[in-house]
Order: sequence, then structure tokens, then C-alpha cells
Amino acid sequence: MAYDATVPNATNQVRGASGDIAKMRANFEALEPIILSGLNSLISGGANASGAVPIAQSAGANALWHATLLALSVLSDVDTTGAVSGNALTYNGASWAPATAVAALDDLTDVTAPSPSTGEIIKWNGSAWVNDTDAGGAAAGFGGGGPFNICQATLPSGATESIPNNSITLVTGLVERINTDSAWTVTASGTIIVPASGVTHAQLFAQCTWEDTAPSSDTSFREITPGRIDLASNLVRLDGASGYVVARNRARAVNNAANFTASPVFAVSGGEEFGLRVWQNDGGALDVEGGAGANGGLTSLTIRGFDFSALEARPRIVVSMSGSTTQTLASGTSTPILVSAGVNENVGGWTYTELSGSVDVPADITHVRATAQVRFEDNATGSHRRAQLFINALAPSGEMAPAPRVHPLTGSETVLGFSTGLIAVTAGDVITLEGFHDATASIDVEAGTERVTWLALEGYNLSS
Repeated sequence: MAYDATVPNATNQVRGASGDIAKMRANFEALEPIILSGLNSLISGGANASGAVPIAQSAGANALWHATLLALSVLSDVDTTGAVSGNALTYNGASWAPATAVAALDDLTDVTAPSPSTGEIIKWNGSAWVNDTDAGGAAAGFGGGGPFNICQATLPSGATESIPNNSITLVTGLVERINTDSAWTVTASGTIIVPASGVTHAQLFAQCTWEDTAPSSDTSFREITPGRIDLASNLVRLDGASGYVVARNRARAVNNAANFTASPVFAVSGGEEFGLRVWQNDGGALDVEGGAGANGGLTSLTIRGFDFSALEARPRIVVSMSGSTTQTLASGTSTPILVSAGVNENVGGWTYTELSGSVDVPADITHVRATAQVRFEDNATGSHRRAQLFINALAPSGEMAPAPRVHPLTGSETVLGFSTGLIAVTAGDVITLEGFHDATASIDVEAGTERVTWLALEGYNLSS
């Protein structure tokens, strides 16, 4: 490499100290030193009392470094006005400014956790983040679904309990099998008491298996009804004293008959007591059975509890027929019902259309779970009867959409019910509950004196 400059020699050599560098003069005649050796005198004591950082001046005629006090406030995006001891710089969207430093999580304005315990988590209760027990996590997506806990009481293996003829009877032999966090109370009478706190809503599941005895006549029926034991009609309250539906299953008796039913999700209070009532009209006493398995369980009451005070309530809607309402179904065709029903509960923006008995899925819902019941009036004989869920006029396929079907030989009242798994949907899908029969004459579905014909939907967002 060639340089258009005087080559250093004895008379024009560059002189400097160790660590200095050289630069070419503007006229390209010679190199001259840049004094850097003075930098080793930088004061190591850090900032002074005013917060400035002093830099020492180097010696010599060619000194390039001068004593200077540098402060944060000279930066164009920093404003230290009003700073006091203990402040920290935070960005306010326009500049860095002093603010009170947060020393603890509880100091945040939207956090209330003064005395957390080991193992607790922070969860949103609708207005603030609070410390609470970790109940095992929540379901993904909009509406949560948890945290929830479960209590189950079953008739033990090999146990039986006699049920008199034509008398609604509380099954008293149920014993505790599952009790999440030991929060629930299973009484000596086989009932379940809601915990004093931590459960705001619940859902009931009940089943009953009868002894393997042939029915005495074609008019023999078996019935199961879980509910509040202090309410004679077993009401499941949804929105106060006037809002309720009844969870019930009633079917013609057969050998070793079994009944199953489920309720919607509904509001509860601590201390409320729930039990399992059954009924039969075979003419004499009949036994309900626990079964032969290790834990029994063929006759059981299960309560799934939710705490919606600690998270956003799950989207849900309950639509039911009430009073003396009836609807006539023609033979041989699946017909939407609930066309003259009312909305008992609507959380999350569902749309119910009375003229068609349909419910439209709201935005942000990717899956639904349905629970439903249909009561067929005793006005026809010798026909199959069916209750089924339809989405956009089509029946969902697979095990997620059961369609209970019975064939009573007489015209006695029949109540069919089902509870599905999660079914994929999109916003705007139209859901209907439909009934079917193949009698030679029309059959009515009805509510009776209680709300026994209803549809309940829960919404989930599983996209995240």
C-alpha cells in the first residue's frame, strides 16, 4: 500500500506515548499523534453527588479529552424532573421519567395479594388479581370452565336399597367416593352439601340401576330426579326463585332397567343440599343396586362445581318450555321443539328465535356441549320416541351427539334426556332440539307443571 506523505525519519518521526495513535494531517505531509494515553486517568469512583460522571483531562498540547459532567437528563428522551430517592425510570410512551419503584407484587394497583401462602397462584376475580388456591388449572379459551371440583356419592358394591311402590323416595345409602379437596360434605343420609365457599355454580349427574326383575305390566315405569332436597319438586334453580328446570329421566320398565339424567350448569350457594330421588310404579317394592364392581357406582349422584367468581363465567344458555305449554309433533318426521319456550338464562350473547326454536352460536365459540330433556305426553301408544340435537338442520355424527330412543308399549309419559361431549361449531351455526316418533297419531311434547322439556348449551373457545 502506498502513502502520498513524507516517510517518517529521524527528523519527522511521530512521537507519542504508549497507547496513542496517529492520524494523517489534512495536507497529507505527515502523521501526527492523537493523545489517548490520558484516558487511563478516568476516575473510577463513578458518579458524583449530582449524578454526573466526571472524565479526567489528559495532559499535553494536543489534549482531546476535557473534564465533562454527563447527566441522564441531557439525553433527549429522558426527563428527570421531580425525581426523588428510590425512584426508577419508566417509559410513559413519550419519554423516560421518574416513578415510584414497585417493591412487591401487592403494590400493583390491580393486585390484591397481601398474605399469599405457599402453593397459591394469582388469578383474576373480575376486578383484581388475587392470591388463591391452585385448583388444577382452567379449560383453555374463552369462558374458562374451571377451576372446578367434583363430589360423587355412590351406592356401594353389592348394596341395595328398597324403593316402595308409587312413592318418590330419597336414596339414603349413597357414600362418598370422590371429594375434591375434601371441600364437600356427604351426609349420613346420602346427600351432598355444597362447600361454604369456592363453588358458585354446579351441574348434576345422576344414574340409577334397578334390580333384574321383569316389570309387572306394560304400564310400569322407572324414574330418577336429582335436585335440592328442601324443594319438594326437585327444582334446579337457574336465575332465582322463579327460574328453574327439572332434571329427570322416565322410561318404561325392563329387566335390570337403568336411568340417567343431567342438569344444566346452575347457580348454587354454600350449604345447599342435593340428593337423588327415584320412583317406580311396579305395584310392589323394588330395589336399586350398587352393582358388583369394586366401588359400586351403578346408582350414584355426582356434582361438578365451578367457581365463576374467580374467572369469567362460561358462556351458556338455557331455554325451556314452561307452565302448561305443549307442542304437537307429527308422526315420522324429526321436528324442532321449544318453538314456544322462554330463555331462563343467557350468558355470552346467544340468540334464541322462538318461532323456530333455534339458538344461534355467538362469536368466539368453537365448541359447544349440550344437555337436554324432552317430555312426551301420554297421548299415543306403541311408538318409538326420540330426542336429538341438530346443527344447521343436520345431526352431528359420532358419539358426541347421542340420540336417546325408547319404545313404550303404552301411552304413558316418557322423559328422555342426553348430555353430549364437545361438538365443533362456528359463529352463526343454528342449533335446535328435535323430537321424533312413529306413532299412527300425533304426540305432544310438554312442560307439564314443571319445566321438564329444555335445552342447555355451554360454549367453549379452544382455538388458543
